[in-house]
Amino acid sequence: MRIGVVQADPQLGDVEGNLRRCIERLEEAAAGGCALVVFPECALSGYMFDDVVDAIRAAVGVPGPEIDALLAACARLDLERCRVSAPPKVRSTAMTMLGSPPRTSRFQPSRNG
Repeated sequence: MRIGVVQADPQLGDVEGNLRRCIERLEEAAAGGCALVVFPECALSGYMFDDVVDAIRAAVGVPGPEIDALLAACARLDLERCRVSAPPKVRSTAMTMLGSPPRTSRFQPSRNG
């Protein structure tokens, strides 16, 4: 199995732009033969917020439209499975993608945050 590890430079608070760049990296990794693609935490929200209010404002819902977009890209690219590092029903700035979702569920929340 070929594994792609993304070293990203997410822009602080630019969830839409970061999402677009994550999907581009998924496409590049899949074209390179990767079956598994790993992103760093905060790949959607960016790092180093000035305060917790700004961090919460940029956090994405799990599940939510941004995660749905990533899962759709994984499915389209025929990647193997997906894991999002956040408890269910929590807004999170952390994310780790590992391929497309299992056939039995939309996402697998990480229990270790």
